[in-house]
Amino acid sequence: MVPADYVSINNMIDKGYDHNSSGLIRDDLPRHISRTPKRPIEILKYPHGTICSYESEKALWPALWSGRRDVYDSSASPDESVEIDLMIHMGMRGKATRAFSLEKQARRDVYTRPGDDGKYLPAGDADKGGIWEGVPKVLRSGFDVDAAKARVAAVLPDVELEVSENAGVYFCEHRFEASRPVLRASPGPLRVEHYANSVIGEFELFSSLAECFKRNEFARVEFLHTPQGNSPEAIARGVRVAEELICALLDQRLLPEKVQGT
Repeated sequence: MVPADYVSINNMIDKGYDHNSSGLIRDDLPRHISRTPKRPIEILKYPHGTICSYESEKALWPALWSGRRDVYDSSASPDESVEIDLMIHMGMRGKATRAFSLEKQARRDVYTRPGDDGKYLPAGDADKGGIWEGVPKVLRSGFDVDAAKARVAAVLPDVELEVSENAGVYFCEHRFEASRPVLRASPGPLRVEHYANSVIGEFELFSSLAECFKRNEFARVEFLHTPQGNSPEAIARGVRVAEELICALLDQRLLPEKVQGT
């Protein structure tokens, strides 16, 4: 079998909207990307949108990072697993914009609002014995996000791209820190962001990065915020952006294998 790079893709559900562009993009991504002479890429799609809940997020990340194939495909054997080379979290932007946003970092101590289930993040997670004991207040992706953006822009010059240091402006900073049937709704007006998602999203990012930090591994995590457009053309554009981003990040693997935090 030819060695491959394994990429985990997951997205967040937002109860405040009747569609989710990030989920539609995930569904339409190919499962394999061939790029000879480089290693082929296998995309592992987590088949469920993750909900805005601290408890569910905490339970999910060890499973995603385990690389067990049955986490991504219920028909696979639980004894089969792979090494995750790149974790991509995705979420739909809550603000009226046509730009894709690449997130650089996530914060530890900003989760003071409840999730969609009405529950708060328990106090003491960063204290002795907590899940984030010894984890810095800010964790950053190990990738050169600006360079990745420039590479994607060179291939897709007509696509609006941004780099952000505040994942909580949208609804996905928690994913970055902690590292169904397709619904194609008719186009509608853009709406302001849903606050619970903005908190849980950053939490998701932080949680995923924290997994790398605790393992003393390279922070091979990125969060892609997608515009709200859900037309076939918009989703196809999002798939191209995600594909180019994946290739750009995987080609940065020679960076020092150390998670970056402050």
